[in-house]
Amino acid sequence: ADFNRRLSRRTSVGAMYMYFHVDYPRAFGEADVHTFMLQFGRQFGRSWELALAGGVSLSDFSGIRSIQL
Repeated sequence: ADFNRRLSRRTSVGAMYMYFHVDYPRAFGEADVHTFMLQFGRQFGRSWELALAGGVSLSDFSGIRSIQL
């Protein structure tokens, strides 16, 4: 899910949330990943635009097993 808001004709800000689940049946368990990001955009003239985004991810792994190689 994401949300963007235009602050002016040339400037916008936003926020994003992503969720990802992986299930490894009969092998290694499962993982959940939550990602939160902030976005900033600025237009300079007609043909130049700067877009920046950054955030954090939280990973939760369960049912992990060690495998000897």
